[in-house]
Amino acid sequence: VSVDSIDISEDELRTALLNAKSAGVDRLINFHIGDANELPFEDEHFRLVTMVNLIHHVESYGGILGEVSRVLGPGGKFLVSDFTGEGFDILDRIHESEGRVHPRPGRNGIDDVAGSLSDFGLQCLGRDIRFQEYVMLAEKL
Repeated sequence: VSVDSIDISEDELRTALLNAKSAGVDRLINFHIGDANELPFEDEHFRLVTMVNLIHHVESYGGILGEVSRVLGPGGKFLVSDFTGEGFDILDRIHESEGRVHPRPGRNGIDDVAGSLSDFGLQCLGRDIRFQEYVMLAEKL
């Protein structure tokens, strides 16, 4: 089993690689610099796509959902999560202690994404809150 990881930020991808090396799984992961609005993968390439803590960073997620739907095979699963209010408070305290600020340019949340799934051939299978994160599982129809 291999995993493809994509991030627009070289710094974040570098951190992910260091974490993967520390866990001894770096050889199982292909790291890519790229934009979620233009995924560098073939149509129906994946059985599972995850999107973690991205929604709050974007103004518009329609292009991203279109790409997720394109690269998922029929019946493929889409797991998406983003911070709850409490999660953002924790993140803000961590960044503040480091002398940084976590930007939140987006105005969208998981409710917005859930409401748009059907426009992209996706169906919500369930939602929950875990560890200060909203979590949703969807399936490509």
